[in-house]
Amino acid sequence: MHWEWRNCPVALKGQYTRGDHKKSTLMLEAVASYDLWIWHTFFVMTGSNNDINVLNQSPIFDILKNGTFPSAPFEVNGHEYNKGYYLADGIYPDWATLVKGYSCPTEEPTIKFTRFQASARNDVERAFGVLQGRFHIIRLASRSMSVNRMRRVMECCLILHNMILEDNGFALSKWEERFTTEVMENGMERIRNRGRDRDIIAREIRDRDLHNQLTEDLVEHIWNLPPTFRNVIGGSKFNTAISQADALFEPKSTNLPVMSQSGLEKYKSTCDVTVRLISGESDLNLFFLGKKGDN
Repeated sequence: MHWEWRNCPVALKGQYTRGDHKKSTLMLEAVASYDLWIWHTFFVMTGSNNDINVLNQSPIFDILKNGTFPSAPFEVNGHEYNKGYYLADGIYPDWATLVKGYSCPTEEPTIKFTRFQASARNDVERAFGVLQGRFHIIRLASRSMSVNRMRRVMECCLILHNMILEDNGFALSKWEERFTTEVMENGMERIRNRGRDRDIIAREIRDRDLHNQLTEDLVEHIWNLPPTFRNVIGGSKFNTAISQADALFEPKSTNLPVMSQSGLEKYKSTCDVTVRLISGESDLNLFFLGKKGDN
């Protein structure tokens, strides 16, 4: 996200201006989840940089290299991985911790995977939109004469954004000081050998072969989903359906039914589009939005 700097000094305009934006800006790098919770931010880079420059300067993988990042092992398509991954667009490099869609998918499994990846990656764009909608000070051009003041304003808005989510009960996870303390204590043991570990982990993060293997496993995993869920995401009604799905979380929105898998056959003929798959503890819950004949 770019925040325009209206009062940028003339001597610095070349440093803060990029050709596609035409105005002086500062860049915000952020990691957000589906609940709009912002997990990581980096608001330092000038507007003339691109996403790769920002990634190379970002501390997003520092906690992973230091050993203070909590363990996130998972298994996909029979292969085990010990590091999480972020969803990114095509400009980012082929790293083991980044998953990108295919630029020109030709086969149906890759097309399906690219569609799923793009729809999930839009969560960060939604977070940026909600952030700018809540705080117009970062939606409009900044009149500050100081970059440090702009950074403090941005940090304040980001903290308040997460506080609002937590206060409204929309956050997926809660802050646990015990867990953070355990992670820091375990991480301090590895920091003693940080020089050696950082080099090893840095090579693992940038491993292109592991990136390709993870992408292939995810393509196979998504393609092997039950036939009912293969068309969960996609189609011309996707954007409208997502906004309706978000309305389901409002207390007053009771007109959109939540169907279990047992009721699938009953409402199969009346439902028009399936939008979002939500996994429950004992069953699979599907949101069916709209009926045939509805506008």
